[in-house]
Amino acid sequence: MINACSYCDCQLIGGETAELKGIFKKNRLDIAGFVVGIVEKDEIPKKENLKKGDIIVGIPSNGFHSNGYTLIRKIIKENKLKLNKIYKEISENENLGEILLKPTRIYKEILSINFKMACHITGGGFYDNIKRVLRSDLDAKIKINYDIPKIFKFFVKIGNVSLNEAFRVWNMGIGIILILDERELDNLKIDYVVLGRIEKGNGKVCVDFSEVSI
Repeated sequence: MINACSYCDCQLIGGETAELKGIFKKNRLDIAGFVVGIVEKDEIPKKENLKKGDIIVGIPSNGFHSNGYTLIRKIIKENKLKLNKIYKEISENENLGEILLKPTRIYKEILSINFKMACHITGGGFYDNIKRVLRSDLDAKIKINYDIPKIFKFFVKIGNVSLNEAFRVWNMGIGIILILDERELDNLKIDYVVLGRIEKGNGKVCVDFSEVSI
């Protein structure tokens, strides 16, 4: 927790210990935290600044990022998967439990990017989270042509999950989506993939899976 705060230039100013009898096993604990920030009203990103032709880029995730675990647990139970087992189709040296427990990536570095809108891909996946930042007269047209991480492909395949559902429940390897002017692409100093563009429309998020191979 302290390391995370230091990385983000944040202060840990309070906390509490809650006893949750019946929820956690003996000698087990859970540590959780959140960050509250302040932004000047005139600096809040505005939907009015979006326009046809803006670029949609994705910043890679570090795994499932604490979302979609209800479906993950269901697939694990139904397929009798073992958390302490190394599945070669996912990794050569990490077991399933280690991969699933990877911490959510902290995206401090995007604060220096001149983006118009940012979407944290949490519950609701691409569809719900991108829709929140669109105007009613614009669509987000996305074509999936990046290499989806092996852990997502594994659960899609073994759980017989449709791509439509997968992109609604999980981040599918993209933790943050930014919408920016095409001219800003040359200024990006972090790993990213171009996902698509903003087009005239009626507030829809359209995802093309035609090039996805599981």
